Amino acid sequence: MSSAIDIKRRRLTIIGSVDVDMLRAFCIGLDAFEARSKTLPIRIIMSSEGGESYVSLGIYDRIKASPCKVTIECLGEIMSAGTLILQAGDKRLLHPNTRFMIHYGSTSVGDNSNAKDAISQIQFEKNFDNPLMEDIYMSRANKKLLTRPKLREYLNTDSFFTASRAVELGLADAVIGVKKKRK
Repeated sequence: MSSAIDIKRRRLTIIGSVDVDMLRAFCIGLDAFEARSKTLPIRIIMSSEGGESYVSLGIYDRIKASPCKVTIECLGEIMSAGTLILQAGDKRLLHPNTRFMIHYGSTSVGDNSNAKDAISQIQFEKNFDNPLMEDIYMSRANKKLLTRPKLREYLNTDSFFTASRAVELGLADAVIGVKKKRK
C-alpha cells in the first residue's frame, strides 16, 4: 500500500490493498485536513484490489464522520472492500477505464480456528456482514435498476462492471470525462 498526502491541495492518494496500513493512512490524512479546516472539501484518489472487510468498514465510518465534503475518485481498479469505501464519498467518481468489482467476499476465519469458531464466524458474517454490505450499497443505488435481490445475485459471485455500468446502477455518481488537449 502506498499513500501520499498533499496538504495544500487537500488531496490524499491511496493505492493498494485494504488493510490496517490503509486505515492508518486514511486516519492520518483526514485528521491532517480536518485540523486545518473543517469546512474545505477533501479529495481522495484511490485504487484498490480490495482486502479486509472490517478495515473497509472502519474507513467507511471515518469518512462518513468527517465534517468535510469528501470526493472519492477511483482509477485503475476498485474492487471488493474498496467499493465499500467508495460508498462513503459525498461524490463518487470513476475514471473511464476503472475496473469495478463487488462480491460478498470470503470469510475471515483464521488457520488456527477450531470448527466451532469457524462455524460461528461464518454465521456472524452471513447474518451481520452481508446485510450490512447490502444496506451500504442500496443506500444510494439506482433502485430502478438495482433491486436488493439483484444486488444479492451480483454479490454472490465476483461481479465486474465498467465504470459507466457502475454509475447506471448507482454504485458511483459519475465517470470523469477526458480533458480536451489545448492546441
